[in-house]
Amino acid sequence: MHKQKAIWLAAGVLMLAVVFTFAPFATQAQTADSESIFSLEALGNAIYLSDFTETGQVTLQDGQFVDQANHLWVTLTGYAAFGDLNADENDDVVVVLVTNSGGTGEFYDLALVVDQENQLTNVATTRLGDRVQIHDLAIVDGQIVVDMATQGPDDAACCPTLDVQEIYALEDDALTLVSSTETGIEETAGVFSPDADPTAAMLFLGGEEYYWLDPTLVSVHSGAVTGPGVKASELGAGCVGAIDERPDVVLNWTEDESVDLLRIFFLSMSDPSMVVVTPTGDVVCNDDLNPLVLDPYLEFENPAPGRYAIFIGSFENDATTPGFLVVTSEDFSPATMDIAQMFPRQTNPGAIGEPLPIDVLNLDAEPLAGAPDAPLTAETAPYTQTLVAGGDLGAYNIELDNNLCTGFIDATPTYAFAWEGKADKLVLFFEAEADTTLIVRDPNGVFQCSDDFDGADNLNPYLDLTPMDGSYQLWVGSFAPSTMVTGTLTIAGTTDMQPVPLPADATSE
Repeated sequence: MHKQKAIWLAAGVLMLAVVFTFAPFATQAQTADSESIFSLEALGNAIYLSDFTETGQVTLQDGQFVDQANHLWVTLTGYAAFGDLNADENDDVVVVLVTNSGGTGEFYDLALVVDQENQLTNVATTRLGDRVQIHDLAIVDGQIVVDMATQGPDDAACCPTLDVQEIYALEDDALTLVSSTETGIEETAGVFSPDADPTAAMLFLGGEEYYWLDPTLVSVHSGAVTGPGVKASELGAGCVGAIDERPDVVLNWTEDESVDLLRIFFLSMSDPSMVVVTPTGDVVCNDDLNPLVLDPYLEFENPAPGRYAIFIGSFENDATTPGFLVVTSEDFSPATMDIAQMFPRQTNPGAIGEPLPIDVLNLDAEPLAGAPDAPLTAETAPYTQTLVAGGDLGAYNIELDNNLCTGFIDATPTYAFAWEGKADKLVLFFEAEADTTLIVRDPNGVFQCSDDFDGADNLNPYLDLTPMDGSYQLWVGSFAPSTMVTGTLTIAGTTDMQPVPLPADATSE
């Protein structure tokens, strides 16, 4: 099965339905975004040359061509590189296709796609090999560089171990192999240690005396997460990928006569592999559930009691992908288990914010705490006023054109004042013993908002504005509906004044 790096184009199978999707990938020359002719969608629905069909070509749909009658599957893998290969000073793209014709073979082709009058055209294709493992793909100085593992002299077709770098060039409208060099990619610096403590979890499952959670899920990162990787292909037939020196999960299984078949598999959005060392010391491995489901899956009939060391692999030492390891006696597999169905959620309409028009505010009402008798100036500032913050109206729902507005406020302004004359800045802040928020509407009708002056170190809100003559309205909010907080508002004409610190830990005492 085709192996993919951390960057991949054709995705795998999601839960109950076979769904081919596309994830963004970056290259050295450009990004295949939605506006490029080489977009992910376009590449996954293009026509490609193929020597497996009578017409000599296949048309992909969502990254795949399927002809079940003739047992033919062609899939666009996750490798792509951009660069100018035909000297027209425009970017071309090379991608990798994998073809299964109903047997054990998985034939990898390198395909060159160019822009011909704003039409994607696959102008040349060459065979990379059967069941090779791609490490990297790039275009360097007008040539295609492919790093991959192929079959060495003593390798079975299933298990390539010879690392090579092949260089191709476009010559006479054909991709020609320029050189092939053994590279010896070092992936075996780690020491395989199945008896070591696990990196993620130690499980104790099975047995009829105590209840065990079935299925059990553990969050795991695939690949070498703690240091140098171990090349799994050296451990036995069917073992592939780079694994950690230590097991990711250790399962201590107690004999359970009610369990005839124990299933261990991994759910992810990548293409991981799995190695399991059984209580008898046997090493068993799996790469993919089937050609369409890239997550690994193993079954243990009448599982023997004892220690199972479980390793989740990736195809680069430095690439790790999150996922869930699943241990279950139920009839689940990576193709049928939908985690979302295990945790159904019913939407609470009351918890969803509905956008509210600005007229929910009583802009023409007298403020709750009144207003100064005369306009404030730089000479009369600083000015202070005791206020009560809070209300039952969520400011974050009101269309104030300011995403910093938050907290719960009253529809009526908390306070108001007029300002006149020049000042360096118009500074407003609120000091209280609980977290509050501040909303100010300036004479132009623009809303300015503040939550915390200095993050978790000072939860008191603070605003410094450009002073203008006219009327200001203020709302001071709290962070729970109908929770009222008493504090002090300060209005100043200089940034020399700041609110006293209110650290987050002080509010939780």
